[in-house]
Amino acid sequence: MNHEIQLFIHDSFFDAFSELPRQIQKKTREFLKKFKENPISSAINYEKIHNFKDQSLRTVRIDSKYRAVVQAPEKGDGYHLLWVDNHDEAMDWAKNKIFSWNQSTQAFQLFEKPDEEIQLPNSKETTLFSDLKDEDLLSIGTPNELLDLVRCLQTKEELDAYKTNLPVDVYEYIYYLADGIPLSEILEDIEAGKEDKNPMQSSNALKHIFIVTDDAQLEDILNGNFEKWKVFLHPSQRNLAYRNYNGPVKVTGGAGTGKTVCALHRIKYLVDKLDVFDKPILFTTFTKSLTQYLQETIKGLGIPEDRVEIINIDKLIYEIANNSEYKIFKNKNTLIN
Repeated sequence: MNHEIQLFIHDSFFDAFSELPRQIQKKTREFLKKFKENPISSAINYEKIHNFKDQSLRTVRIDSKYRAVVQAPEKGDGYHLLWVDNHDEAMDWAKNKIFSWNQSTQAFQLFEKPDEEIQLPNSKETTLFSDLKDEDLLSIGTPNELLDLVRCLQTKEELDAYKTNLPVDVYEYIYYLADGIPLSEILEDIEAGKEDKNPMQSSNALKHIFIVTDDAQLEDILNGNFEKWKVFLHPSQRNLAYRNYNGPVKVTGGAGTGKTVCALHRIKYLVDKLDVFDKPILFTTFTKSLTQYLQETIKGLGIPEDRVEIINIDKLIYEIANNSEYKIFKNKNTLIN
């Protein structure tokens, strides 16, 4: 491995890689070895695409049909692997993408510029963030070119509709603002995730990327062992998961803001803290597919399977209703057996 090359792999790449046919996954792993030896080799067709909105993005050849999308560094040897797909699909994915470093939050940001010009609401219209200044939105990482977009949002539904047009971290912070979380608390979490000596390896920066340190580590992850990477916690999430509460707690957030990962670590905390109890912790979900995923993922956290019962909420209700030990009361005068 050429140690002069620093390779950053983003969660977007992992998502795309997991959908590839097994044979192409193998070719992709072989490509990465070549890439680390010489990232601009003619053998991998390192190519600048002139119709991309972000001219720092490059495509590289996996084989005659598949391409990966890479961000080329302005200086230094840090390369960011962002996507892999069929040639046409990879081109389509990358053409409107923007990749940048946000110094305010110390985070790498990937987002898609809207195709149409954003029409700002008139001054009489109330939006989600009418009471915030541009400086406030910039302080949580909102890119300058997306300020108008954020300004026009009037509902959480609109926010979700524009999710792909926002960096993941900004979508998360904006959702919190829309949910009533004070700006000061969000800024406090951002500050907690910063690093003075090496900003590009801060907790904020590592929230959605994996830094390759050796070939064996990369091979292990790309062979399917994603669990440790997927259950990484940002400082604000860790604070939620490992805090000692006096009662019930409600955690809200939009899709992709880390609620499930936070809940998994909460299980870990409770298992370690309450190891004197002989009954498992109950974890309910709304979908069967998530139940199966969680049952596999808890192994990556070292949680014994017999200490957690993960079950779909509909199945749980059905089992309770059919258990002779329980009796369900429709009202105070009627007993349903």
